[in-house]
Amino acid sequence: MIDHIGFPVSDYARSKVFYESALAPLGYTLIMEVAADHTDSGSPAAGFGKQGKPDFWIGGEGGLNGTLHIAIASDDRGTVDAFYRAAIAAGGRDNGAPGLAPSIIRTTTAPLCSIPMATMSRRCATHRHDEATGRRAGTTTAPGG
Repeated sequence: MIDHIGFPVSDYARSKVFYESALAPLGYTLIMEVAADHTDSGSPAAGFGKQGKPDFWIGGEGGLNGTLHIAIASDDRGTVDAFYRAAIAAGGRDNGAPGLAPSIIRTTTAPLCSIPMATMSRRCATHRHDEATGRRAGTTTAPGG
């Protein structure tokens, strides 16, 4: 089981503001920030999460050279829509509104928006219905940053 994940961003201050806004509809807040003089890389880091547990980290080491995919659970399709609106309002680029995306997961709703300070990035939130159990499950995917 993965406890947390982190990735470098090309503009730390701008990325931190973006994620504070974009992740809010998913219940994520900035939980911890580590100053540059307290990290091995000499760059600041910010940890976002729920209920006091930072599991989504960004660091100021510089942008990615490739794409990164991260999934964060959402409660329902309304949350996916709220994430999409927040990401666009925070500066993300619209790459497609929320809608069914069966090519990703059979019954997935996936809006696509690019993170402005990322290299080759695409950020989307998805919500899917688990037909086997009848439960709803959701994910937020975040390549790049």
